[in-house]
Order: sequence, then C-alpha cells, then structure tokens
Amino acid sequence: DVEKDILFQYLNEIKGKINRVEEFFRKYSETARFNAKEMSTYCGYCTGFREGKLARCIDSMTIFYANSYFGTNISEPEVIDIYDKDVTGKKIVSFLERPVSTCSFCANRQTVSELNPWKGLSEKTAREDFFYS
Repeated sequence: DVEKDILFQYLNEIKGKINRVEEFFRKYSETARFNAKEMSTYCGYCTGFREGKLARCIDSMTIFYANSYFGTNISEPEVIDIYDKDVTGKKIVSFLERPVSTCSFCANRQTVSELNPWKGLSEKTAREDFFYS
C-alpha cells in the first residue's frame, strides 16, 4: 500500500519542539456557542497525533482532562486512525480540512490576546481560569 508507506515515512520524519509554557489563554467555552467553520478557519492547522490517531486540533485531544476535572461535556475530537486499513492520504487530507465539533466550543479568537500566567492544573484551578464566559 504505497500511500500508507508514504504516510508512515512522513510521520517518521516529523520533528518536534518542546517549549516551556509560561502563559496561557482560556481556550474553551463550556457551551457550544461558536460557529465551528468560522473558528476552524481562524486557528489554522495545529494537527494532533496521539496513539496512532490524528485530530485536526491538538488542543481537542486533551479536552478529556477538562471534562474529567470540571465535569463538563465538551465534545471530544473526531479522530482518524492511521492504522485503519481503509485510510488513504486523500481521506486524511479531507478529514483534516473539515471543522470538528470541538471547534464550536473553541474561544481562542476571543481570548488569545488575554494571556494569563501559567499556574498548572491543581486543586486551586477555578473554572474561570480555564473557561471563557
């Protein structure tokens, strides 16, 4: 399967960079209040890859932490499994170009300029530290 071989070769060549986080902005609203298509065109592409799955948004791949910690019900990301026998390069590109349900919870357009000092997730983390209202 030539397309999969090319994809795996590409994934093996991806280089990453780890940056120390010192500031953050509130990424999400607790409710789906934004236009998913509009938000998806605003943010661009920050593709996430975790455990063999690709998601259009890296942040959405960790939303389960907020759902668990705060008891929220923000949509978890739609993902595509790169090991699925029916996956092709065209399917991946098409998938990554579509907005996902998590986009309608994304508040980064409203909050990206409101940087806050990083505190880390602890028992002192308040909803208003995490969610845009």
